[in-house]
Amino acid sequence: MPKVATIPGKSVSQGSYSAFVPAPLPPELDWTPRLIGAPCRTLTGSLED
Repeated sequence: MPKVATIPGKSVSQGSYSAFVPAPLPPELDWTPRLIGAPCRTLTGSLED
């Protein structure tokens, strides 16, 4: 069974109406040693490719 992505935020309802309110900040980033030591072009891609 494929994983379903969860979007941070909450569902609110008022009477017969409901809405999804996304979280105001981006999700927390797990700063692993591999991510910290990666060159910038590894994360963003090279413009010269």
